[in-house]
Amino acid sequence: MDSALKLRMLVDSGEVVADPSSFLSESELIKKFADLENLTTLGKIFALIGVAEIPFSYELKFVQELVTFINENVATESGFSITGKKEGIVPCYNAMLLEAYIRLGLGATKQAKSALKWITTYQVFERNQKIVWQYDGICKYGGCMKNVPCYIGIGKSVRAFLTYKEKVTDDNLVVNDLIQQGLAYMLKHKMFKRLSSNQYN
Repeated sequence: MDSALKLRMLVDSGEVVADPSSFLSESELIKKFADLENLTTLGKIFALIGVAEIPFSYELKFVQELVTFINENVATESGFSITGKKEGIVPCYNAMLLEAYIRLGLGATKQAKSALKWITTYQVFERNQKIVWQYDGICKYGGCMKNVPCYIGIGKSVRAFLTYKEKVTDDNLVVNDLIQQGLAYMLKHKMFKRLSSNQYN
């Protein structure tokens, strides 16, 4: 078993890890992440999302460099955008990066706060809701929030909220309410039927 997975299991079980650096330095998975080269912006986004699942990984120089890149090229004043412009914010990427930042211990940074505010202000958790976000990036990739909001965007947002509640604070009433809304919407779905018609498809 890779030492990074051992570290994750120890942390998840609530154990205090006195020397996480030894786990990180011995990890083949960490080495593979560190050896990635010539990544596109999207590649760096996914690398950060992946490595953030490993506890204490923000201590590593290459992870800090990834965060610096994201801060300079992906983060906007409104949230995380794959284009680097607020017009290009897409709910699932914004939520995935928010969760990554929280896991890296960066949940109180301005970048994470902007991403959280975007979700709590603009993400919809039900069908046929009025969208108040005025930019069209959310409609370019199959329709993140048309009459039927993208299930992935809702799922990633709920996951980010749950991580926020666990690692940052559990007394944000807006976040707690939206977790319940998001879960209720997802639980309506039967994966083998269309929600709109209740028919197999």
